[in-house]
Amino acid sequence: ITIHNIASIADAEIDFVVEKQGCLSAIEVKAGENTRSRSLSSLKKTHPGVRRIRLSTKPFGMNDGLMSVPLYAAFCL
Repeated sequence: ITIHNIASIADAEIDFVVEKQGCLSAIEVKAGENTRSRSLSSLKKTHPGVRRIRLSTKPFGMNDGLMSVPLYAAFCL
């Protein structure tokens, strides 16, 4: 696993960028009720090949290419 500097990926506030087996994943952690992420949305447009993951209190899900993972399941990533 390689961790990248977000400045080289996008002009956005992403919490983690991880490379695993040649695949880049942008991970944003949301602890509160508001889970909207403009950074992950803009990343979809600028870097469509990057997998987008949101860790939050919401359940597992997939919406428009954005993978939602509950905070308690972060170890699954």
